[in-house]
Amino acid sequence: MSLVLEKRIPTIKWYQIYNNVYFNIYIQNLSKDNIQITNNNFNLNINDYQMEFEFNDEINSENIEFKETEKYLSIVIEKINNDQWKHLTKNNLYKNNIKVDWDHWFDEDAEDDENEQEQMDFSQMMGGGMPGMDGFNMEEMMANMGNNEDNNEDNNEDDNEDDEEDNNEDDDEDNNEDDDEDNNEDDDEDNNEDDEDNNEDEDDENNNEDEDDDDYEDMPELIDDDQEFDYEEAAQLKGELEEYYEELEENNRNNDNI
Repeated sequence: MSLVLEKRIPTIKWYQIYNNVYFNIYIQNLSKDNIQITNNNFNLNINDYQMEFEFNDEINSENIEFKETEKYLSIVIEKINNDQWKHLTKNNLYKNNIKVDWDHWFDEDAEDDENEQEQMDFSQMMGGGMPGMDGFNMEEMMANMGNNEDNNEDNNEDDNEDDEEDNNEDDDEDNNEDDDEDNNEDDDEDNNEDDEDNNEDEDDENNNEDEDDDDYEDMPELIDDDQEFDYEEAAQLKGELEEYYEELEENNRNNDNI
């Protein structure tokens, strides 16, 4: 007696967008060669898995896309009619294994309701029928919007003029600062030149003083400390000193002329 093992039913997640239906078959490394889709029938038979069903409505069997991944096989089919499907399979077969992928689900009815609501709200607004706005005049609002745009342009022009004035003031300040810096540099150069001239004058004076000291050092010793004081000799020494000072003054005048 042979033992027949019952094959497993894979898990499928599906969703739809307009006239396309997308579904993933969660079998690892599943190949499209293991899938057969003819007319409206689906057939899967591989190893431990088996699954057969009829799609909810007619499909275009000539336009089917496959994408193989490691975890699942992704399939895209095209509906003949654009009617929204409530289930992937007819009579909701395999309802425990086939689940809706709510992360990608697209509700066409809800979108139609939103579009109708937006159109209604816009038509009410254009017709002046918005709640709480009795006596609203759309033409007056549009005219006010045009006036506001003109006012905004005038304000922008005024702002641009103010910005130009501010920029001119800033340029003047920068130029004044540059002029002040140039003047300060000129003053520093003049002061440095004056300092150099003063230093040269001081050096000349010091040189003259050194020459005078040398002259005094060259003067002979005319007075002996141990010698007794003699008035006649003192008078003679005085005359010699006066002559000596006159010579010194004449020599100084000659040096200044040179």
